[in-house]
Order: sequence, then C-alpha cells, then structure tokens
Amino acid sequence: DPDSSTGATNKPIKVYILSGQSNMTGIGRVYGIDDDRSLENITVRQNRFPNLINSNGTWTVRNDVTYHRMVSGGPPSGLTAGQGSDSNHLGPELGFGHMIGWYHDEPVLLLKSSLGNTSLGYDILPPICQAYEYGTYLYAGYGQTPGRWLIGSTPTPGTDWAGQEFD
Repeated sequence: DPDSSTGATNKPIKVYILSGQSNMTGIGRVYGIDDDRSLENITVRQNRFPNLINSNGTWTVRNDVTYHRMVSGGPPSGLTAGQGSDSNHLGPELGFGHMIGWYHDEPVLLLKSSLGNTSLGYDILPPICQAYEYGTYLYAGYGQTPGRWLIGSTPTPGTDWAGQEFD
C-alpha cells in the first residue's frame, strides 16, 4: 500500500509527460460495483489490486507521485483513482503512476496533457511539420487551413489552423 512518504527529498524529482488524445484523457470507469469493467468491481468484488484500496475501503493516495492534468484539471495532487476525464473516470496515469512510483525513490511528477476529439495530424501539429501530398490530396502543414484539399485546387481558408491546439 502507498504510505504517506513524499519520496526522497534529497534527490531530483522525476518528471513524466503523458500526452495523447481521447484514450489518454481517461474514460475508464471508477464506480459500478456490478460493472465487471469498473475499478470498484475489480478491486472490491474480484479482490485484485489491493494496493488501490485502504483499510477503510476508500481509494489510496500516492503522495510520492504528484499528478497534474494540464489541459482541464484542478490543482496538482497525490495520485489516486478518479483523475481521468472527471472524478468518476480513470486513465493510464493510475497504473503508470503506481508502477513508476515504486520504481523511483525520489518524488515523481506526472504531467498529463490530453484532448479528446482532436487530431495529432492537425489540431496538435507542431511547427516543424510541413504540408504533404498523399493520394489526390495536399494535407495542411503547421499554420495552414483547411486540413486537406485536392492537389491543384485553391483551399478555402477556415477559422482554425493546423497546430492551433499546439499553440
């Protein structure tokens, strides 16, 4: 079980960046005792992952792993269940954070940046990316709009641009 330790303070903090789209946002169900796929069912009924529940039956908190959701989250806090897309969901941060917390003696910081319903090839496109041809289309490079247009045609500009979420 996690203890109240915040990690070895005489060592540099280990920082991990978790970034992605909707699968990184965290849509795994925390609650639902009758739902075979919920964390509550897996821990309480199936008796798996006992490190996630304390003796009071509440979710444990890892104080040596600080979690911060960058895009639309609250303030940084210790790692626990319910830090996915909302307090009823979880994402990969829970399993990854527990494993990496056990691995390191020093404190760990997980920074999560995730947006659902976005495209890595358009919305989160970094400035280094240039337009490219594929098939009969030209696909936007950083700063261009729309996302694609027929080769040889003139694109109709939109209100957003490739890399807008990156910016």
